[in-house]
Amino acid sequence: MLERDYKMMALSLATQLPEDEATARKVLAYLSELVDGWIFSDSPNQSFSLPGKVSESFLSSDNKLIGIAEELPR
Repeated sequence: MLERDYKMMALSLATQLPEDEATARKVLAYLSELVDGWIFSDSPNQSFSLPGKVSESFLSSDNKLIGIAEELPR
């Protein structure tokens, strides 16, 4: 992939981030945790597709998702 493709993907993801910096950085930290420890881990049961819902262990520190709308637009 070209560098501009990575930048376009980053811009696309950035549109989904919360508006305030502190919350956006927290979401990015959790995304990094997902990439490092779950999506691309070396476990034998590794799956490259995301599950339908987030596991309770990931949300154990907080029982709500930050910046997620109650209902998705159609």
